[in-house]
Amino acid sequence: MVFVGHSCGGRHALHAARALQPAGVTVDLVVGLDVAFPPLVTGNVKRAVNLYLGGRRIYPAGLFRAEPGSTTRIENIDLRTAHSPVSVRWLQHLTITNSAAVQAYVLGRILEAIATAQKPVE
Repeated sequence: MVFVGHSCGGRHALHAARALQPAGVTVDLVVGLDVAFPPLVTGNVKRAVNLYLGGRRIYPAGLFRAEPGSTTRIENIDLRTAHSPVSVRWLQHLTITNSAAVQAYVLGRILEAIATAQKPVE
């Protein structure tokens, strides 16, 4: 299972994963795009990727953090750094999802999660 959300949708994706935890449902991936004030990532999430535009802003994006005791792999990727996997020239909060480079990066992470989830358990 994969959830992707931009802004408030990112918070909703994390809340949806939390709602599934009591039922024992595993979430393979949560991707957040420029999410402000994200809640903690729950232990039923295998991997969480947070793409955000760092720097001083009125609406500052927050970092994803795992809840205590969780083994969730979390990647917080500031798209404005030199190590960004995508070019963010001219991007801002309202246009981040329009970027073909951001879309391709997110799709790549989704395809990775699906491939990993479909591997047979030995």
